[in-house]
Amino acid sequence: MIYKSLLSSIILLLLICTKVYSASPDYDLPREAGDVQGTIMFCGQPLHDALVYTPGTSFDARTNILGQFKISYIQQGTYDFIVKKNGDTLGIISQIVVTKKQTTDLGSYIFCSDFDGDNFSPPEDCDDTNPNINPNIAEACADGVDNNCNGQIDEQCTTCTDNDFDGFYAQLGCGTALDCNDGNPTINPQAEELCDSIDNDCDGIVDEDGAAGPTWYLDLDGDNYGDPTTTLNSCTQPQSYTLDSNDCDDSNPSINPGAAEYCDGFDNNCNGQVDEASPSSGQTWYTDADGDGFGEQNNFSILSCDQPDGSLVCPSCVYVLMAGDCNDTNNSIFLGAPELCDSLDNDCNGVIDEGCP
Repeated sequence: MIYKSLLSSIILLLLICTKVYSASPDYDLPREAGDVQGTIMFCGQPLHDALVYTPGTSFDARTNILGQFKISYIQQGTYDFIVKKNGDTLGIISQIVVTKKQTTDLGSYIFCSDFDGDNFSPPEDCDDTNPNINPNIAEACADGVDNNCNGQIDEQCTTCTDNDFDGFYAQLGCGTALDCNDGNPTINPQAEELCDSIDNDCDGIVDEDGAAGPTWYLDLDGDNYGDPTTTLNSCTQPQSYTLDSNDCDDSNPSINPGAAEYCDGFDNNCNGQVDEASPSSGQTWYTDADGDGFGEQNNFSILSCDQPDGSLVCPSCVYVLMAGDCNDTNNSIFLGAPELCDSLDNDCNGVIDEGCP
């Protein structure tokens, strides 16, 4: 009886074990999925606790202390894997093909930052927010910063002095530029060069072109009057330049403010007027009130290149070039007119009725 009961218990246990084993997952069954694994490195070091995932899916994993990860049961296809750390995206592993029933090993993916754009990343770059701090930068003195990322601050520096308090030092290695006169605050590498026979900006050149000196104007035609649109600042007069800027035509030496005005259709003297009257140009025009073509030399005579408009000074007059009218109220009396026996000087020669009986 005891033997029967023990046998029944063994049979029941076998039935139960068979049922439990049948219900467990069968990992060897064919499936439409695969695995992806790899290692994430950041600037030469394993990246721990980084999230690796594919957007829009539940496929993700976190890296271990060695930077390793593995994502299982990914449906076969092509995916982009995003790598994040502390919410920041470090990079993307693009176009990874997942094959069913196989493990795709990505190997090592290396990410690194260069936030300041100086072509160095941590840990070589000891300050990735400042492009002026990296292993290629010379160590500056008196700034309390490890400029060259060698773990030392202001190494091999001399005592830096700034006696004139202009922000520049007189010793080498105490800044990016040397103060060539530490007793004058107006002389330093950022000062303006002046025409004073002093190297104001500490570039090793005294009174170079561009110094805050006179403005010179290009004088191409050599008439000592310059073109106001072409200038050069210099302490000494450059060749083909002058201090006068009033030449209105720097290609013609006969046109400048000191030239005489001529009746030639040009503004010879650069005063903004063309062919205006001047002692060196124009003709004398005379008023001809009686219209006989001859004018009377009087206060209404005008020097002009063109025939004047008489309306301004003598509304009833016409201006002519011929003078010699001795009576501008009688059109039969003018220089060269026939002499008549009328007790008048018709021909304006100063004699009356010459040749008359």
